[in-house]
Amino acid sequence: MVLDKNGLKLPTPYKLFKEWCSACFSGDWATTKVKGGFIVVINEKSDGKTIQDEFEILGKAKITKASNNTFPIGYKDSQYAALAGDLSYVL
Repeated sequence: MVLDKNGLKLPTPYKLFKEWCSACFSGDWATTKVKGGFIVVINEKSDGKTIQDEFEILGKAKITKASNNTFPIGYKDSQYAALAGDLSYVL
């Protein structure tokens, strides 16, 4: 599927995740793609709850040079539809 039912081009899973972060986080953040998921660095602790409500956290948040709140996140293809719906894509 390249377009949603409204004719919007569907993003890749990683780009969709980044769109979701932009829409849902209140503070600064950064992310990178790794095998089996993503790593997200957040500035606001409240954004950590947002992550935990939506995704499986692979281990505890870590303290890194980038932030005291670095989350390894598992991402499954089955989560794409829910994230797309959150961002007003119609599948």
